[in-house]
Amino acid sequence: MVFRLSAFSFPVKITLSIFFGLLCWFVVRQFIFIEQVVYWLGIVDVITSSLQWFVVASLNSIGIVAKSTHNIITIEGAGGMRIVYGCLAISHIALFTGLIIAYPQKSLYKLWYIPAGIILLHVLNAVRLIGIGIVL
Repeated sequence: MVFRLSAFSFPVKITLSIFFGLLCWFVVRQFIFIEQVVYWLGIVDVITSSLQWFVVASLNSIGIVAKSTHNIITIEGAGGMRIVYGCLAISHIALFTGLIIAYPQKSLYKLWYIPAGIILLHVLNAVRLIGIGIVL
């Protein structure tokens, strides 16, 4: 007997996709060596610097004076915010990627949706930080 995913019903496929996505999220969140690999590759620094640049440029464009140092965004007259690993949405990106990979669809669509979704999550994370900067 050959195992085929097409033999399952749609709810079973969705359940398996969610399970695989949560498994990817669990692996990224629980195993410390993956976090260390992400730091070692410099991914955290690239994400942090691009996120900082976008947030500071956006706040300055709407009239809020903001400056950034290594991983701290200071807002004139209001303090600031520190961007740490938990603010980068890496675990959410892993969950999203796992769900897309596990979903039963053509690989061409998956190759398109994974980078588009990662960019969208990064932009939404920046919008969240801009909102926090406005409230401060």
